[in-house]
Amino acid sequence: MLVAEAAVDAFHATPDVEIAFHDGPATMRLAQEWMVANAHRRITSTDVAQAAGINARALQAAFQRHADTTPMAFLRQIRLHRVRAQLVAGEAPTTVIADVARGWGFGHLGRFASYYAETFGERPSDTLRRPSR
Repeated sequence: MLVAEAAVDAFHATPDVEIAFHDGPATMRLAQEWMVANAHRRITSTDVAQAAGINARALQAAFQRHADTTPMAFLRQIRLHRVRAQLVAGEAPTTVIADVARGWGFGHLGRFASYYAETFGERPSDTLRRPSR
């Protein structure tokens, strides 16, 4: 089974994306690194906390205190940047925004588009259609 998971992970390669990590305790850094490495999976705050070796409440408090955000908001930013990287690299006729967004865990496409525009100042379709890459 581990070989199969490794093969799936190898084909779910992600582009290098600059993610700004927040300062804080070592467990918070571990949580952030784990989220970056596992952003393509369905994960919860509890999963992140377990990976960091702390409980969910401590994880939430660390993110709130040191980053003024939540663990899931940080994960959403990772995923938004991954979607953007795919759209920048993609081509309009073959790249389907909805498929890319769903592939990164965005189930509600309206909310995804809103988060995307708020983060990048443009619609996902504008990113995909931009001729100069």
